[in-house]
Amino acid sequence: MADENTSDWIKFYHQKWVIASLNKCMSKINNEIWVTSSDNTNVAEAAHALSNRRRKNLKLVTAIIQGCH
Repeated sequence: MADENTSDWIKFYHQKWVIASLNKCMSKINNEIWVTSSDNTNVAEAAHALSNRRRKNLKLVTAIIQGCH
């Protein structure tokens, strides 16, 4: 029998929106957008780390937006 952590993991990855975000065939995202989108979160993580280095304590989305300007 699976432990509690494994059960939570299984429950999370069985959600339709999670499956769709990981599987192009299950997603409603336009194929052209899917193919041109990044397959990782490195840019978001770097923007967040940079804001923290500057001691601004920005939220992730704010850091990303500021990183684009």
